[in-house]
Amino acid sequence: MNNQKEIELFEGQSLLYMQLYGNLRTMCLEWVVQLGIPDIIHNHGKPITLSELVSTLQIPPPKAGFVQRFMRFLVLNGIFDTHESQEDHELAYALTPTSKLLVSSSDHCLSPMVRVNTDPLLMGAFHHFVEWIRGDDPSIFETVFGTSIWEYFEKKPAYMSLFNEAMASDSQMVGLALKNCTSVFEDLDSMVDVGGGTGTTARNICDAFPKLKCVVLDLPHVVENLTATNNLSFVGGDMFKSIPQASAVLLKWVLHDWDDEDCIKILEKCKDSISSKGNGGKVIIIDTVINEKLDDPDMTQTKLSLDIIVMLTMNGKERSEKEWKQLFTEAGFKHHKIFPIFGFRSLIEFLRKTLNILFNEAMASDSQMVGLALKNCTSVFEGLDSMVDVGGGTGTTARIICDAFPELKCVVLDLPHVVENLMATNNLSFVGGDMFKSIPQADAVLLKWVLHNWTDENCIKILKKCRDSISSKGNSGKVIIIDTVINEKLDDPDMTQTKLSLDIIMLTMNGRERTEKDWKQLFTEAGFNHYKIFPIFGFRSLIEVYP
Repeated sequence: MNNQKEIELFEGQSLLYMQLYGNLRTMCLEWVVQLGIPDIIHNHGKPITLSELVSTLQIPPPKAGFVQRFMRFLVLNGIFDTHESQEDHELAYALTPTSKLLVSSSDHCLSPMVRVNTDPLLMGAFHHFVEWIRGDDPSIFETVFGTSIWEYFEKKPAYMSLFNEAMASDSQMVGLALKNCTSVFEDLDSMVDVGGGTGTTARNICDAFPKLKCVVLDLPHVVENLTATNNLSFVGGDMFKSIPQASAVLLKWVLHDWDDEDCIKILEKCKDSISSKGNGGKVIIIDTVINEKLDDPDMTQTKLSLDIIVMLTMNGKERSEKEWKQLFTEAGFKHHKIFPIFGFRSLIEFLRKTLNILFNEAMASDSQMVGLALKNCTSVFEGLDSMVDVGGGTGTTARIICDAFPELKCVVLDLPHVVENLMATNNLSFVGGDMFKSIPQADAVLLKWVLHNWTDENCIKILKKCRDSISSKGNSGKVIIIDTVINEKLDDPDMTQTKLSLDIIMLTMNGRERTEKDWKQLFTEAGFNHYKIFPIFGFRSLIEVYP
């Protein structure tokens, strides 16, 4: 076929039909769970042949070929895998990471999630999309059933039970990532799990952090008759009216159920809950953060599919980081961190101001160590007229450098809330801004313990902004980095232990410590050609980078 127009039409038809038959993938999951195929393969103890599977399923012999075709489709879609049987060389079916999540005896069985998302009554509502989109009802449920999904569940206990079972199965997955969340929960003495259902997530957290007292807040009919433990209790209530006082509030997969206006109301109640802790309380959110630029296509497909589901059923939405930030700001929160450690969901942590002050004080105390090595850095700073200390916090490092080199004009660039009300001096000033957007022009840019907080992609963005800052100096400008350089071959064991421990800690920020090879790769991709490394700051080094 040589006609380009015809080729495009047939390619379009293939894509159209793939989408048209896409519902079969969902239905196949329902059939797999109903037939119990993952349990059959798991209990078999090894890959199962087609004849063994047909026999166990008690399928009539004339339909054995149908099972083979059904399994072929599931293998294509990654639900099962195939191996050759060692005994008779017959094709055999094995579990994949996906179908292992459908084994009923597993601690992380998601079969209830399959059942709720394939229920004929609930899914049948989607056929009324056009009627809903042209009408005034907030959700498709209200168009079809005349009530919200929550009111419907309250009137239909069987569906509420099905929903809670699905949420509980999903919550088991949270436990897999708890080992990476020590810094989030370890210093808390109390927490409220808002919308925590039957308490699966709260139990996982309480088991991991036994000193933490946790309260699950949900609607009265959800938590009635649930059994409390020594550090876990249940309270019936309404998150729109009041949330019990605590050090922290947890919202797992809650806010995506609601529109922006209701989310702001919930967050304001969360802020009231932690207000007794002064500025030391925090809100912890486990939810989806859409990032179409960085996520792979399958991850984006999952997130955007969820967005359509919550849009239709609950008038909710999945959000990008920009949209989350807008919610936080309108609810009166200033600072947040995102940790993408829950698969298609992330942990978002809101830290109140005192925690930021504590962090800045810690960084300032660390910066005092810089002064000890300045006597060895004369050649680095003495020819400079101006410098920007990016992410310089309250200016401790910059002050030390300015005192040692009084002719050097230094600007500290950090977030506005960090540098507000800080006192400038004759050769030191403070600017509130965002290093990802713009860095003031200067002879040099200093990055002390900054880049290890970020992924390679974000580091390259920062370094490119640094290059823009020094561009007016041609090739005479430079970037000065104070950070760790891992060298397992040359460092003694204790030094390596320190550096690799820091690397593990940086996982909490999605950052990393780097080898010289890693640093060189960053510099090259950011457009720098030369660098020098001076290991003069204990476990950290000074790196000079040139265009």
